[in-house]
Amino acid sequence: MSGIDGNYVFLQLGSRGSESGMVNRIALKCDSISVDTSKNVLAFPVPGSGFLTGESQAVGIDLGMATKTIQLDGVITEQFIQKDFGSGAFGNDDGELTSATDFSHGRNTTNNGSTGYVNVKMSPHEIAQLIHSHVDSSIIQPHQNLNELVFLIPSFVGIDYHYQGSCSISAHTNRKNCEDAGGTWTAIATDANGASALSPTDGKLVPFNWGVRYNGASGNELDNKYTIINTSKFDDPYVTDGDVRGVKGFVRSFNTSFSEQPYITFSLNFEVAITGL
Repeated sequence: MSGIDGNYVFLQLGSRGSESGMVNRIALKCDSISVDTSKNVLAFPVPGSGFLTGESQAVGIDLGMATKTIQLDGVITEQFIQKDFGSGAFGNDDGELTSATDFSHGRNTTNNGSTGYVNVKMSPHEIAQLIHSHVDSSIIQPHQNLNELVFLIPSFVGIDYHYQGSCSISAHTNRKNCEDAGGTWTAIATDANGASALSPTDGKLVPFNWGVRYNGASGNELDNKYTIINTSKFDDPYVTDGDVRGVKGFVRSFNTSFSEQPYITFSLNFEVAITGL
């Protein structure tokens, strides 16, 4: 499990499209990641319940609400920052490259030939400043809007409670799709003894989310039973760098400490939400 260009945690910009690798992404090296899910249930004490039963009671009304946050703590080190601003982003005088590469600007044409592509190495201090400036922006600046967080976790069990594995036909990452296509599925475990020997490195990398495992033509079986709109689904292992889906939201706070060390320590709080309304 090598991650995406060796990265397992990264912020994604609103300008991210179909680019590959770490284009329009910023990698983070985390010592710890804390996930908090706080269910918002309206609870009301029942008047007089203690008189009748000797024990007070409360009634909870579950309206399907929760607050979800992710806390990341770690260090920022130097890294190459890749951004694709689109053709013509550098103006008429600088819009066309005079050669295949123009590293005086950190520019080259490796990203599908885009003349608005940059690939520059930044110091930890610059990256900290970059993230601070992006957090201080809004959703209307797509090249600053950090609206998605991805962190990859090892998974033993796939979307329908079958063990993860590999398909004899490429691009099929779960058992059902593999066998429906006529392929042969080779699972990482076939029985309890095999599963007992599994270690995290035997799993497949999937992006963390709040999705559930499902089955059925409409995806509303297993954990997804009685779900009306079946959009909250556990993810398959990603096939390409470009199809990794993180959790959408916004950076609530970003704190950094500058010292004599050659790295910057940081603390980042990400809140899951639908943005852009």
